[in-house]
Amino acid sequence: MKACPRCGHLNPDNAYVCEKCGYYLGFESVPHIIPSTPITPPEKPLVKVCPVCGYINPGDATRCQRCGYVFQQPQVIVCPRCGFENPINATHCLRCGYPLKQSVPQTIVQRRKFPTIPVLASVIIAYIMIIILVYVLG
Repeated sequence: MKACPRCGHLNPDNAYVCEKCGYYLGFESVPHIIPSTPITPPEKPLVKVCPVCGYINPGDATRCQRCGYVFQQPQVIVCPRCGFENPINATHCLRCGYPLKQSVPQTIVQRRKFPTIPVLASVIIAYIMIIILVYVLG
C-alpha cells in the first residue's frame, strides 16, 4: 500500500495518483508500514509533574521531591490471577482477561497533604500568644 503524502489515503502499490485527492504519487509516495504487534504505552508514566510547584519527579514517585505534595492514586481492582492493577470500572482484567466482578476494589491509602498535628500545634500556640499579649497589654 502507498500512503498519499498530501491526504494520507492508502492506495494500491501500483497506483500512480491518489484515488482520493488525485495527487501524483510517483517516487514521492511513502510506503505504509503496519506494525506486526501493536505498540502499547508504558504501564507507569516516566515522569510525574507536580501540580503545586511544577517539579519533575520520577514516574514511580508517590510524593513530590521538592514540596512534598502527595500524588493522588486512583482506586484500582487488582486481578486475583495475575496481580495487574485495573481501572476501577474494568469488568475483566486488561492483561489476562480474568473476570473482575468478584474482585473487591482496593483503595490505595492516601496520606494527608499537610499533617494535622503541626497545624493544630500552630493554632494552639497562636491562641496562647494572644492570651499573653492581652494579659500584658491589658
